Amino acid sequence: MLWATLALLGVPIWLILGVLGGAYWNRRRFKQIPGVFRLKYKEALSEKWPRQATYGRWIHDVLLINKGIGLVPTTAVGVNSLTEVSKSETVKGFDDGDAVIFSLMLDDETAVQVAVASNTVSQIQGPFAKAD
Repeated sequence: MLWATLALLGVPIWLILGVLGGAYWNRRRFKQIPGVFRLKYKEALSEKWPRQATYGRWIHDVLLINKGIGLVPTTAVGVNSLTEVSKSETVKGFDDGDAVIFSLMLDDETAVQVAVASNTVSQIQGPFAKAD
């Protein structure tokens, strides 16, 4: 809808296609970075998981969360602790029963929940992974 409005206002179609192509290229390149994993992120008091999945990666004990069409907006979340809440929960966007839910205690003492696919559990544990 936004793109149609821009086209009606006289913004050239080549410019609109260039922006969309750049966003797609940036998103694809970002997802190929080692250590990036797909997740859903919500505040502890929220009842519903967001519709759109985001992507995250660890830099020491800070979880960087990228979202949006080009994965450009970045949120840095300082994490104190990570605990597993449930396995095999159904969360839209993941295969049925494939989501694993973790609770993160942040530096400012707030709690958030993160859902990841079961095959990326080792990546979400990041610096909090237990040594075997």
